Amino acid sequence: MDKNFKLILSINDLYSASGGPSKALLSLSSHLISKGVDLRLIAKKLSKIDPSYQNLSPLIFQYQSELKISFKNFIIENQLADLLENMDIKYPQTVVHDHGIWLPSNNTICTFARKRRLKLLISPHGTLDKWSFSQKKFKKNLVWNLYEKNNLNNADVLHACSEKEAENFLRKKIKAPIAVIPNGSLEPTKRELTCKLSLNSLGIKNTSLKNFLFVGRLHPVKGLENLIFAVKNTLLNKKDWRLIIAGYSEINYMNKLKKIIVENSLEEKVLILGPVVGDELINLYRNSKFFVLPSFSENFGIVVSEALTFGLPVITTKDTPWSIIEEKNCGWVIEPKINEISIAITKAINLSDEEYNQKSLNAKNLSKEYSWKKISTSFINLYLWMLGHQNKPKFII
Repeated sequence: MDKNFKLILSINDLYSASGGPSKALLSLSSHLISKGVDLRLIAKKLSKIDPSYQNLSPLIFQYQSELKISFKNFIIENQLADLLENMDIKYPQTVVHDHGIWLPSNNTICTFARKRRLKLLISPHGTLDKWSFSQKKFKKNLVWNLYEKNNLNNADVLHACSEKEAENFLRKKIKAPIAVIPNGSLEPTKRELTCKLSLNSLGIKNTSLKNFLFVGRLHPVKGLENLIFAVKNTLLNKKDWRLIIAGYSEINYMNKLKKIIVENSLEEKVLILGPVVGDELINLYRNSKFFVLPSFSENFGIVVSEALTFGLPVITTKDTPWSIIEEKNCGWVIEPKINEISIAITKAINLSDEEYNQKSLNAKNLSKEYSWKKISTSFINLYLWMLGHQNKPKFII
């Protein structure tokens, strides 16, 4: 690196159950370290770190949640504020990169950056889109007017994972410049692509079936109820096919999905595994034919880029930023409706071997655009521009 600077990366927690932002931050951090960036990671002590990222442990600073309410700063995480004040930070060559909004921890980070006059980059990770903003609307409107609007407007840069997310920033009339940089996906190693794998290790007895796969949070925004009913429409009488759902569940939501499965006699057609990580996640990708992400809202969808690296054609919706899936002929982009998901599934299972192999190859080729090696370089260029060491990158709006 031609310039020395320090980087503070902060997020509410690093627990895999929290979804894509935590996973993205860990992957980004690993690649930044490999390129010589001096960084620290800050998160709550409740965090459970994926064993794949244990090399980051010495760089992680954790704190207990302890709220302090004042008229001047509104809501502050007291122990986080103390942690930040006591860190050995070289001023002013420091960038603070905060992931997420709405929470007291985010407000604390933003308040600290303003106080110390540090460069501040905020990655909202989809929390400003219409669907997300409509959830807990009263509370979010209150927080928006108390501090969040001010925090975003006073950031040096906002990070959008897609042009779709950037449009949400513009719609909210936020003044800060916008950097459009996608999330990445880890490139499978030769061992991961060639080692012998079986779904038996996941407790799945019938390993001869061909699988549609969903991986992600089990949450209403993901459109899983529509997907299950689409499976009923298309796969109920197809002996060779089934759907596997894997992921951490929001409270009671997995039980709701299981009830739908039982009520519609789909126990042999839809399997819910719960969270799957590491080698077992690779096992799932390797033993699947198609990936499905039927979300009502998605700012990126790291699981899509992961599926592409394994050559899985993808079925997703127009409410995700993945229109390129159809442009590059490696899947289908549809409305998040039962009948449209059903049509896409039917098209998928009726592909000839030649058609499938072409879509699979196209998926692998597209995945190269989402390499963390490439994306981490974009972030370094962004940090250097923020500090005045580099010309404005082309991805800045």
